[in-house]
Amino acid sequence: MLTPPHHYLFGPIVMEDVKWISVALVTFQISLRERDSHIHFGDGLLREQGQLYPDLDMHQVDELLDMAA
Repeated sequence: MLTPPHHYLFGPIVMEDVKWISVALVTFQISLRERDSHIHFGDGLLREQGQLYPDLDMHQVDELLDMAA
């Protein structure tokens, strides 16, 4: 899969000399429900975090989603 260089993905968006947005980091967090139907936020076996930008690192999130499927 080809992706453009990082500087083309998320701004900065500048209009009339005003910087409106410049994304530096995008993360993704997922928590799965326990068998007792409760969601336990924080650290644990059923919680993972990944990064979408600037570096793609979603391996642990993918593993947790595979486990849930």
